[in-house]
Amino acid sequence: ILKKFIYNMYQYCNCNMMCKKFNKKNWKYINREKMTPRFATFEELEDNNFDCDVFLSGSDQLWGPIGRDDFDPSYFLKFVKNGQKCVSYAGSFGSEKLNINLEKNLTNLFKSYQHISVREESAKKILEKHNIKSELVLDPTLLLSKEEWINELNLFVKKSNYILVYQLHNNKNFDKYVNLLAKKKNMKIVIVTTKLNNLIKKGKKIYIPDLKSFLNYIYNASYVVTDSFHGTVFSILFNKKFLSFCPGETSTRILDLLNTFSISNRYLQDNLDLNLMDQDIDWKSINKKILDLKKKSINWLVSSLKD
Repeated sequence: ILKKFIYNMYQYCNCNMMCKKFNKKNWKYINREKMTPRFATFEELEDNNFDCDVFLSGSDQLWGPIGRDDFDPSYFLKFVKNGQKCVSYAGSFGSEKLNINLEKNLTNLFKSYQHISVREESAKKILEKHNIKSELVLDPTLLLSKEEWINELNLFVKKSNYILVYQLHNNKNFDKYVNLLAKKKNMKIVIVTTKLNNLIKKGKKIYIPDLKSFLNYIYNASYVVTDSFHGTVFSILFNKKFLSFCPGETSTRILDLLNTFSISNRYLQDNLDLNLMDQDIDWKSINKKILDLKKKSINWLVSSLKD
Protein backbone atom coordinates (compact mmCIF):
# COMPACT_ATOMS: atom_id res chain seq x y z
CA ILE A 1 0.00 0.00 0.00
CA LEU A 2 2.84 2.39 0.89
CA LYS A 3 4.67 1.65 -2.37
CA LYS A 4 1.47 2.27 -4.35
CA PHE A 5 0.90 5.56 -2.51
CA ILE A 6 4.46 6.76 -3.23
CA TYR A 7 4.18 5.69 -6.88
CA ASN A 8 0.84 7.50 -7.33
CA MET A 9 2.24 10.66 -5.73
CA TYR A 10 5.26 10.52 -8.04
CA GLN A 11 3.03 9.97 -11.08
CA TYR A 12 0.78 12.87 -10.08
CA CYS A 13 3.73 15.26 -9.71
CA ASN A 14 5.41 14.03 -12.88
CA CYS A 15 2.23 14.22 -15.01
CA ASN A 16 1.46 17.67 -13.63
CA MET A 17 4.89 18.97 -14.59
CA MET A 18 4.75 17.27 -17.98
CA CYS A 19 1.40 18.88 -18.76
CA LYS A 20 2.56 22.37 -17.76
CA LYS A 21 5.82 22.13 -19.68
CA PHE A 22 4.17 20.66 -22.76
CA ASN A 23 1.50 23.37 -22.86
CA LYS A 24 4.04 26.13 -22.30
CA LYS A 25 6.42 24.94 -25.02
CA ASN A 26 4.18 23.50 -27.71
CA TRP A 27 1.08 25.70 -28.01
CA LYS A 28 3.07 27.91 -30.37
CA TYR A 29 2.79 25.17 -33.03
CA ILE A 30 -1.02 25.15 -32.90
CA ASN A 31 -3.40 27.57 -34.60
CA ARG A 32 -5.78 28.37 -31.73
CA GLU A 33 -8.08 30.43 -33.91
CA LYS A 34 -9.18 27.28 -35.75
CA MET A 35 -9.88 25.31 -32.58
CA THR A 36 -13.32 24.60 -31.10
CA PRO A 37 -13.94 25.09 -27.38
CA ARG A 38 -12.47 22.32 -25.25
CA PHE A 39 -14.66 19.30 -24.46
CA ALA A 40 -13.98 17.45 -21.24
CA THR A 41 -16.48 14.59 -21.47
CA PHE A 42 -18.18 12.37 -24.00
CA GLU A 43 -21.53 13.87 -22.95
CA GLU A 44 -20.32 17.39 -23.80
CA LEU A 45 -19.34 16.20 -27.28
CA GLU A 46 -22.67 14.41 -27.72
CA ASP A 47 -24.65 17.54 -26.75
CA ASN A 48 -22.85 19.74 -29.26
CA ASN A 49 -24.20 20.21 -32.78
CA PHE A 50 -21.00 20.33 -34.80
CA ASP A 51 -21.15 22.01 -38.19
CA CYS A 52 -18.51 19.81 -39.83
CA ASP A 53 -18.14 18.16 -43.22
CA VAL A 54 -15.95 15.35 -41.91
CA PHE A 55 -14.99 13.92 -38.52
CA LEU A 56 -11.46 12.52 -38.67
CA SER A 57 -9.86 10.48 -35.89
CA GLY A 58 -6.24 9.34 -35.49
CA SER A 59 -3.78 8.04 -34.59
CA ASP A 60 -1.47 6.97 -31.74
CA GLN A 61 -3.16 4.34 -29.50
CA LEU A 62 -6.45 6.27 -29.51
CA TRP A 63 -8.42 3.00 -29.56
CA GLY A 64 -6.66 1.55 -26.53
CA PRO A 65 -7.18 2.05 -22.78
CA ILE A 66 -7.59 5.70 -21.71
CA GLY A 67 -6.72 6.28 -18.06
CA ARG A 68 -8.68 3.74 -16.03
CA ASP A 69 -11.15 3.01 -18.84
CA ASP A 70 -10.86 0.11 -21.29
CA PHE A 71 -11.60 2.56 -24.12
CA ASP A 72 -13.18 5.96 -24.72
CA PRO A 73 -16.12 6.09 -27.16
CA SER A 74 -15.12 9.68 -28.04
CA TYR A 75 -12.12 8.33 -29.96
CA PHE A 76 -14.41 6.04 -31.95
CA LEU A 77 -16.49 9.13 -32.88
CA LYS A 78 -19.60 7.70 -31.21
CA PHE A 79 -20.79 11.24 -30.42
CA VAL A 80 -21.27 11.99 -34.14
CA LYS A 81 -24.87 12.22 -35.31
CA ASN A 82 -26.20 9.69 -37.83
CA GLY A 83 -25.30 10.39 -41.42
CA GLN A 84 -22.31 12.66 -40.77
CA LYS A 85 -19.09 11.44 -42.36
CA CYS A 86 -16.50 9.71 -40.13
CA VAL A 87 -13.00 8.73 -41.26
CA SER A 88 -10.12 7.11 -39.39
CA TYR A 89 -6.57 7.92 -40.43
CA ALA A 90 -3.82 5.61 -39.12
CA GLY A 91 -5.85 4.44 -36.14
CA SER A 92 -4.01 2.38 -33.55
CA PHE A 93 -4.85 0.05 -30.66
CA GLY A 94 -1.26 0.18 -29.40
CA SER A 95 -1.27 -3.58 -28.78
CA GLU A 96 -2.10 -6.77 -30.64
CA LYS A 97 -4.20 -8.03 -27.72
CA LEU A 98 -7.42 -6.25 -26.75
CA ASN A 99 -9.06 -6.38 -23.36
CA ILE A 100 -12.31 -8.34 -23.17
CA ASN A 101 -14.60 -5.30 -22.90
CA LEU A 102 -13.14 -3.60 -25.98
CA GLU A 103 -13.19 -6.84 -27.98
CA LYS A 104 -16.85 -7.37 -27.10
CA ASN A 105 -17.86 -3.85 -28.24
CA LEU A 106 -15.60 -3.56 -31.27
CA THR A 107 -18.14 -4.12 -34.05
CA ASN A 108 -20.55 -1.57 -32.61
CA LEU A 109 -17.80 0.99 -31.98
CA PHE A 110 -16.73 0.98 -35.62
CA LYS A 111 -20.23 1.49 -37.00
CA SER A 112 -19.61 5.26 -36.98
CA TYR A 113 -16.97 5.05 -39.69
CA GLN A 114 -17.42 5.16 -43.47
CA HIS A 115 -13.66 4.78 -44.14
CA ILE A 116 -11.08 3.17 -41.86
CA SER A 117 -7.32 3.14 -42.09
CA VAL A 118 -4.88 1.80 -39.50
CA ARG A 119 -1.22 2.32 -38.70
CA GLU A 120 -0.18 -1.23 -37.80
CA GLU A 121 -0.55 -4.59 -39.50
CA SER A 122 -1.64 -5.98 -36.12
CA ALA A 123 -4.56 -3.50 -36.03
CA LYS A 124 -5.61 -4.56 -39.55
CA LYS A 125 -5.66 -8.20 -38.41
CA ILE A 126 -7.75 -7.35 -35.35
CA LEU A 127 -10.35 -5.64 -37.54
CA GLU A 128 -10.31 -8.43 -40.13
CA LYS A 129 -11.16 -10.85 -37.34
CA HIS A 130 -14.35 -8.82 -36.80
CA ASN A 131 -15.06 -8.50 -40.55
CA ILE A 132 -14.18 -4.80 -40.53
CA LYS A 133 -12.42 -3.57 -43.66
CA SER A 134 -9.40 -1.26 -43.25
CA GLU A 135 -6.43 0.09 -45.17
CA LEU A 136 -2.83 0.16 -43.90
CA VAL A 137 -1.28 3.65 -44.03
CA LEU A 138 1.73 5.52 -42.67
CA ASP A 139 1.81 7.31 -39.33
CA PRO A 140 1.06 11.05 -39.92
CA THR A 141 4.62 12.02 -38.94
CA LEU A 142 5.87 10.15 -42.02
CA LEU A 143 3.65 12.17 -44.36
CA LEU A 144 6.20 14.97 -44.10
CA SER A 145 9.59 14.29 -45.66
CA LYS A 146 12.88 14.73 -43.84
CA GLU A 147 13.40 18.00 -45.73
CA GLU A 148 9.92 19.28 -44.81
CA TRP A 149 10.52 18.64 -41.10
CA ILE A 150 13.89 20.39 -41.33
CA ASN A 151 12.48 23.41 -43.18
CA GLU A 152 9.22 23.74 -41.22
CA LEU A 153 10.99 23.77 -37.85
CA ASN A 154 14.22 25.37 -39.05
CA LEU A 155 16.34 22.47 -37.76
CA PHE A 156 20.07 23.03 -37.91
CA VAL A 157 23.18 20.89 -38.09
CA LYS A 158 25.36 21.17 -35.02
CA LYS A 159 28.80 19.57 -34.69
CA SER A 160 28.29 16.91 -32.08
CA ASN A 161 29.29 13.44 -30.99
CA TYR A 162 26.70 11.85 -28.73
CA ILE A 163 24.29 8.97 -28.23
CA LEU A 164 20.71 10.21 -28.05
CA VAL A 165 18.58 8.27 -25.57
CA TYR A 166 14.79 8.56 -25.65
CA GLN A 167 13.41 6.12 -23.10
CA LEU A 168 9.80 5.85 -21.94
CA HIS A 169 9.92 2.59 -19.94
CA ASN A 170 12.15 1.39 -17.12
CA ASN A 171 14.48 -1.29 -18.45
CA LYS A 172 17.80 -2.35 -16.88
CA ASN A 173 19.00 -3.93 -20.13
CA PHE A 174 18.29 -0.66 -21.95
CA ASP A 175 20.36 1.32 -19.41
CA LYS A 176 23.15 -1.24 -19.49
CA TYR A 177 23.31 -1.20 -23.30
CA VAL A 178 23.52 2.59 -23.46
CA ASN A 179 26.34 2.75 -20.92
CA LEU A 180 28.30 -0.03 -22.67
CA LEU A 181 27.83 1.65 -26.07
CA ALA A 182 28.93 5.04 -24.72
CA LYS A 183 32.05 3.46 -23.25
CA LYS A 184 32.87 1.57 -26.45
CA LYS A 185 32.33 4.62 -28.69
CA ASN A 186 33.80 7.08 -26.18
CA MET A 187 30.74 9.28 -26.59
CA LYS A 188 28.66 11.33 -24.22
CA ILE A 189 25.02 10.42 -23.54
CA VAL A 190 22.17 12.88 -24.10
CA ILE A 191 18.85 11.81 -22.54
CA VAL A 192 15.55 13.28 -23.72
CA THR A 193 13.06 12.38 -21.04
CA THR A 194 9.53 12.93 -19.77
CA LYS A 195 10.26 11.21 -16.44
CA LEU A 196 11.73 12.80 -13.35
CA ASN A 197 13.45 9.56 -12.28
CA ASN A 198 15.56 9.60 -15.48
CA LEU A 199 17.18 12.83 -14.29
CA ILE A 200 19.47 10.85 -11.97
CA LYS A 201 20.93 8.77 -14.81
CA LYS A 202 24.33 9.29 -16.33
CA GLY A 203 24.47 11.85 -19.15
CA LYS A 204 23.09 15.25 -20.14
CA LYS A 205 19.35 15.43 -19.45
CA ILE A 206 16.80 17.29 -21.58
CA TYR A 207 13.48 17.35 -19.71
CA ILE A 208 10.47 17.72 -22.03
CA PRO A 209 11.98 19.84 -24.80
CA ASP A 210 9.81 21.62 -27.33
CA LEU A 211 9.25 20.01 -30.73
CA LYS A 212 12.13 21.76 -32.47
CA SER A 213 14.68 20.89 -29.77
CA PHE A 214 13.45 17.30 -29.58
CA LEU A 215 13.91 16.74 -33.31
CA ASN A 216 17.21 18.63 -33.38
CA TYR A 217 18.64 16.25 -30.79
CA ILE A 218 17.66 13.24 -32.93
CA TYR A 219 18.77 14.95 -36.15
CA ASN A 220 22.28 15.64 -34.82
CA ALA A 221 22.84 12.40 -32.90
CA SER A 222 25.56 9.94 -33.92
CA TYR A 223 23.44 7.08 -32.57
CA VAL A 224 19.91 6.77 -31.19
CA VAL A 225 18.72 4.23 -28.61
CA THR A 226 14.99 4.33 -27.90
CA ASP A 227 11.95 2.32 -26.82
CA SER A 228 9.54 4.85 -28.32
CA PHE A 229 7.51 4.42 -31.49
CA HIS A 230 8.06 8.01 -32.59
CA GLY A 231 11.68 7.91 -31.47
CA THR A 232 11.97 5.05 -33.96
CA VAL A 233 10.00 6.94 -36.64
CA PHE A 234 12.28 9.97 -36.59
CA SER A 235 15.42 7.81 -36.43
CA ILE A 236 14.25 6.21 -39.68
CA LEU A 237 13.17 9.52 -41.21
CA PHE A 238 16.52 11.15 -40.42
CA ASN A 239 18.47 8.01 -41.48
CA LYS A 240 20.15 7.55 -38.09
CA LYS A 241 22.06 4.55 -36.81
CA PHE A 242 19.59 3.39 -34.16
CA LEU A 243 18.25 0.53 -32.09
CA SER A 244 14.78 0.15 -30.61
CA PHE A 245 14.25 -1.73 -27.36
CA CYS A 246 11.14 -3.74 -26.58
CA PRO A 247 8.71 -1.52 -24.60
CA GLY A 248 6.59 -4.43 -23.35
CA GLU A 249 2.87 -4.63 -24.16
CA THR A 250 2.99 -1.94 -26.86
CA SER A 251 5.97 -3.45 -28.69
CA THR A 252 3.83 -4.46 -31.68
CA ARG A 253 3.75 -0.80 -32.81
CA ILE A 254 7.53 -0.71 -33.19
CA LEU A 255 7.85 -4.22 -34.61
CA ASP A 256 5.23 -3.54 -37.30
CA LEU A 257 7.02 -0.31 -38.23
CA LEU A 258 10.41 -2.01 -38.49
CA ASN A 259 8.95 -4.91 -40.48
CA THR A 260 7.42 -2.42 -42.93
CA PHE A 261 10.94 -1.30 -43.86
CA SER A 262 12.56 -4.76 -43.47
CA ILE A 263 14.80 -3.69 -40.58
CA SER A 264 13.56 -5.88 -37.73
CA ASN A 265 17.23 -6.47 -36.85
CA ARG A 266 17.18 -2.98 -35.25
CA TYR A 267 14.89 -4.35 -32.51
CA LEU A 268 16.33 -5.48 -29.18
CA GLN A 269 14.80 -7.41 -26.34
CA ASP A 270 17.52 -9.16 -24.34
CA ASN A 271 20.38 -9.13 -26.84
CA LEU A 272 23.07 -6.63 -25.80
CA ASP A 273 25.37 -7.14 -28.80
CA LEU A 274 27.07 -3.76 -29.33
CA ASN A 275 27.97 -4.65 -32.92
CA LEU A 276 24.28 -4.53 -33.93
CA MET A 277 24.33 -0.74 -33.86
CA ASP A 278 26.86 -0.52 -36.68
CA GLN A 279 25.18 -3.00 -39.00
CA ASP A 280 24.51 -1.43 -42.41
CA ILE A 281 21.06 -0.05 -43.21
CA ASP A 282 19.90 0.23 -46.82
CA TRP A 283 18.65 3.81 -46.54
CA LYS A 284 18.21 4.19 -50.29
CA SER A 285 15.67 1.37 -50.35
CA ILE A 286 13.96 2.57 -47.14
CA ASN A 287 13.67 6.17 -48.33
CA LYS A 288 12.11 4.98 -51.60
CA LYS A 289 9.61 2.86 -49.68
CA ILE A 290 8.69 5.80 -47.44
CA LEU A 291 8.02 7.89 -50.55
CA ASP A 292 5.89 5.16 -52.15
CA LEU A 293 3.86 4.55 -48.99
CA LYS A 294 3.49 8.29 -48.43
CA LYS A 295 1.88 8.71 -51.87
CA LYS A 296 -0.40 5.74 -51.24
CA SER A 297 -1.41 7.05 -47.78
CA ILE A 298 -2.13 10.59 -48.97
CA ASN A 299 -4.15 9.28 -51.93
CA TRP A 300 -6.23 7.13 -49.57
CA LEU A 301 -6.84 10.09 -47.24
CA VAL A 302 -7.81 12.50 -50.02
CA SER A 303 -10.08 9.90 -51.62
CA SER A 304 -11.78 9.13 -48.29
CA LEU A 305 -12.39 12.78 -47.53
CA LYS A 306 -13.88 13.42 -50.98
CA ASP A 307 -15.97 10.27 -51.19
